Amino acid sequence: SLNPVENEAVMATALKLCKGAVELLDCSDELPGLRRTAGLSTWKVMAKSGEWAEASEDNSLPSSVFPPSPMESVNLHLERCTRVLPHHQDTGGFFIAVLLKTDWLPWQNKYKKKKNSSKEKLQQNLSAPPAPQS
Repeated sequence: SLNPVENEAVMATALKLCKGAVELLDCSDELPGLRRTAGLSTWKVMAKSGEWAEASEDNSLPSSVFPPSPMESVNLHLERCTRVLPHHQDTGGFFIAVLLKTDWLPWQNKYKKKKNSSKEKLQQNLSAPPAPQS
């Protein structure tokens, strides 16, 4: 699909939920022969009535389908996504997003704490003077 509600909106929501622990990578230099366009940072959303909807007007649609605010958009870097349009390559259309995990995800904090406490205990044991032998 090339619908931004199914692509960039999903990426924007995922990136927001990850709170900086995941980022989009710019892979535009990886395949120089591939004709592509950058990901979108704005798009229109059609309501079930067939009319164009605005985030503040239509409560029947989840807020995640609407584009991020201009301030959010700057931090999300949705332009790093790649759109391959059918008429550019004589293929089907594709949406590509490459993610890099840079930190623990917010919902992994309980594991991070356990792992850190285990590491601290190991470091303490390694740095402690050897026990006297009898």
